[in-house]
Amino acid sequence: MGDRHWMYHRLDDNGCFIDEFKIGVEYFLDFAFSQSNPEFCSRNRIRCPCKKCMNGEWHRRVTVQCHLTEKGFMNGYVIWLAHGEQSVRKQRRHQWGESSSAAPFAMEEPSNDPIREMVIDAMSSHGIEYNMNDQGSEQPIFEEAMGDAKEFFNLLQAANTPLYEGCDEGDTVLKWMSHFMNAKTLFNMSVANWDYVLKCNRRWIKPEDRDRIPNNFYSAKKMMRRFSLGYKKYDVCVNNCFLYYGEYEGKNYITCPVCGEPRYKQAHVQQNQYIPRKSLWYLPITPRLQRLYMCRKTAEHMTWHLACRGESEKIVHPAGAEAWKHFDRTYPDFAADPRNVRLGLCTDGFTPFGHTAAPYSCWPVFLTVYNLPPSMCMKLESIFLSLIIQGP
Repeated sequence: MGDRHWMYHRLDDNGCFIDEFKIGVEYFLDFAFSQSNPEFCSRNRIRCPCKKCMNGEWHRRVTVQCHLTEKGFMNGYVIWLAHGEQSVRKQRRHQWGESSSAAPFAMEEPSNDPIREMVIDAMSSHGIEYNMNDQGSEQPIFEEAMGDAKEFFNLLQAANTPLYEGCDEGDTVLKWMSHFMNAKTLFNMSVANWDYVLKCNRRWIKPEDRDRIPNNFYSAKKMMRRFSLGYKKYDVCVNNCFLYYGEYEGKNYITCPVCGEPRYKQAHVQQNQYIPRKSLWYLPITPRLQRLYMCRKTAEHMTWHLACRGESEKIVHPAGAEAWKHFDRTYPDFAADPRNVRLGLCTDGFTPFGHTAAPYSCWPVFLTVYNLPPSMCMKLESIFLSLIIQGP
């Protein structure tokens, strides 16, 4: 019951209602109707999550109970977001090796500061542990930190420092700068444009508080660089038959071992300039997948594919398809742990500069995380760019 598997096991082999399902429905109704926010419960009505209504219609308790009993829950609704659940369940599946003695629906509250949580998650990805001292203070830790840890603790300080004296609670330097950097990406701002907007905003802050925030894009990027994931660049044979990787990365390998084509542009080699004829950019996928599990808001969705395999008349996710089930039968050890990541790969060539420009194409390679529910796995932030290959 802790993983809410009961939601999709309504009937037993004899067609009778399972007691666990009836208890779970009562718990869901109690939880949903206890919400004080009118967004979730209004005029003694809630959204009905049955297979027919799918949270699109509001009904009273008796009606919702009848719908859930007759039709069952809509597919994949293991996190009750439309009914006020914003927390993370403590209990994990017993096959993960964790205790299953906790309350069936036990939950823990997430952090109230997502920016601070983001810094701590990034620290974990670099192997840096964060613990407050016995008095609950961080200052001695800031002073003793060295190297990479010092940079992360500086970010923590920025997450604690108000933007200016008298600002609203929660408006910190790091939060403000995160939104400002995000605006550059969303609106495709040039560096000059971004610097000018930043300069205009700094004028509204008192002179004694202006030193708290960076004064240009270079300083801001240096401040936020620990959140980046980086990339690696490899040389490739012009005929796409060989990748200069590992022991072949050295400059002494100047011809392709397969077809014999030169690795570098000959005119530049004569000037001791080793410019490759073709390159590949690799954005490591491992740290991205690690961050999906380090952030509690995404980690809880990474096992959705297991809970969604309930009563379903349609295939709404690859987890319900025969190919997925065949993979599970072929590799039972991999399928035994629902936290193992399933990826889908797709690629296609395109001309980035339009058909009227000089002939050039490139091939981006994208990865989709199929552990996530359909509402998340096809969103832009869940599709990872892993490779960029020069064309044609």
